[in-house]
Amino acid sequence: MGINGEMALTGLSLVLFGFTCGIVVFFLVRHLIFPVEVGTPKRKLLSYNGDVLRTIGVLQQLQVLIGREAAECDPSLADLVGLIRAAQRDFGHRASLEGTIQALVVLDMERQLASRKRQPAPPVETLAPVQLETAIA
Repeated sequence: MGINGEMALTGLSLVLFGFTCGIVVFFLVRHLIFPVEVGTPKRKLLSYNGDVLRTIGVLQQLQVLIGREAAECDPSLADLVGLIRAAQRDFGHRASLEGTIQALVVLDMERQLASRKRQPAPPVETLAPVQLETAIA
């Protein structure tokens, strides 16, 4: 390699090194100017339309929970209060929503397991036992 090749390789190496240092400096300065707290989710503004649609969906689900008889009689917010009071009696007055949800998940899983135990099990095919070969050293 001649002197021109060595100069070109040295120049390319310096350009790449300078580019890398520039990127590192850019991110360090950006982090100093705009600090990002780790572990905190970015807050997203809620849209009015999205909130209204979610509220409609929740109220429709609660209407189903009230029951068919109440739904036929044009349920009111008082029926929702009764539903919530029944949940408070079952899970406690100060029960958290997350705790209540988890308790209901456990109840549903227990119901599913009991249902599966009641169903007759399909016949199980047995395979011949596998014998291990011993290696002679």
